[in-house]
Amino acid sequence: MKLLKFILGCLIYSSLVTLIQCTQRYLTMSQQCVKILKDSPAGKNIYGNNAYITLTNDPNTSSARTQCSSFFTNLLKITYSSITDSYMKTKFGSTSPTAELYHNSIKSGNGFTEIKTIEGIQPGDVVAIRYDPPDPSANTGHFMIIQSLKKSTTEKTPFVTDTEQWEIEVTDSSLSYHGPEDTRYNNNNGGGGIGTGTARLYVFVKDRTFAGYTWSTYSNSEFYSITTSTRPIAIGRPTFLNESDGIPKTDTSSDISTTTINTSSSSNSSTYLILYMKIASFFILVLLF
Repeated sequence: MKLLKFILGCLIYSSLVTLIQCTQRYLTMSQQCVKILKDSPAGKNIYGNNAYITLTNDPNTSSARTQCSSFFTNLLKITYSSITDSYMKTKFGSTSPTAELYHNSIKSGNGFTEIKTIEGIQPGDVVAIRYDPPDPSANTGHFMIIQSLKKSTTEKTPFVTDTEQWEIEVTDSSLSYHGPEDTRYNNNNGGGGIGTGTARLYVFVKDRTFAGYTWSTYSNSEFYSITTSTRPIAIGRPTFLNESDGIPKTDTSSDISTTTINTSSSSNSSTYLILYMKIASFFILVLLF
């Protein structure tokens, strides 16, 4: 029995640590995309179809053309050798899933664990918005990666009864900005493309579930209710990265080698998250005995 508990504990510990490390890789890579591309020459970081990301340590030789969901997909492809077109096609039915498809996958539990309360959110979780119906520009929704979150110290309009406001720092590819500190305001490309800004989540005080969101922290930013609006959101944590080998690309044919990128200045929150999860996993192991 003790041997069985030991084996089970080791498996739990290994699975938790592997999952967090996989999330850490793409979260760190998203931060590097913003850091490098914000200083790239004009026309090198743009919002558009036929997505790709070419990332080096030099802004002059780095470039990207992405939309919201294709940014996430291509980010995974330059981070993990196992995330290929064929893998995505098998897993999601598309080599480049739309925001709507990612949203529906979160809700159905296909490759994601849905996060339903504010306390459940961790850096690296994703936000998928579905437009019902899709807007005339053929966008099916929007997709963002959560970098950090904090409770708003000063709440702004629009106010929603029985809720509190939280600020979430998000990285995405978009034509419009998330708040006054969005990195795309300093973008040499004149706006759009990959960047980081701040949106708001509204949380029910009583049960801590999500009431809705606004695109930015501006007071005139429109509130969208999760249950009644035509733009519902789903917040999820990728689990399909743990199903694959999770090996970062390091071969010379890749657009970027993750081993050559200096991530020390941009991954503090992710590092702390891994530390906390390892400690939690250790205590789970101890409790099994």
